[in-house]
Amino acid sequence: MDQSREWTCGAHRIRMLAPDALHTRYVGLVGLQDAKWVLRVYEEMAAHGPFYLVAEVPGSELPAESRKYLANNVRAEWMRSVVYVGSDLTQRVVGKAMSVAMLLTGHAASFDTVFVDTMTQAQAWVDAHRLEHAPRRVG
Repeated sequence: MDQSREWTCGAHRIRMLAPDALHTRYVGLVGLQDAKWVLRVYEEMAAHGPFYLVAEVPGSELPAESRKYLANNVRAEWMRSVVYVGSDLTQRVVGKAMSVAMLLTGHAASFDTVFVDTMTQAQAWVDAHRLEHAPRRVG
């Protein structure tokens, strides 16, 4: 898959960090149409296998309608984990609640939801998780 893909919708941006990682940056209000756009990108990415979602969210807002749409339509099995960057307390509560909702509506047994302060921390967490869950070589 082309590792230089990028998608934009208004002020929001999604770009590939690696073949199995998406970096999303949400700015301001994430309305229902934005949520539908996000879902299409996630679905497209998931067609190539589970991915890491790194979501930069400082200053963004996910209203109830958008939150409900995403929780009901994003599948946990699409993602290896979700790493939120720069979230405040409200965003952390919403992020955890969405993760639980995705697990209840999907087929995945679990996935990690992590909160960090910087993109450097997010990349380090994804790299460590990748190593920890890499297939082991026998012999």
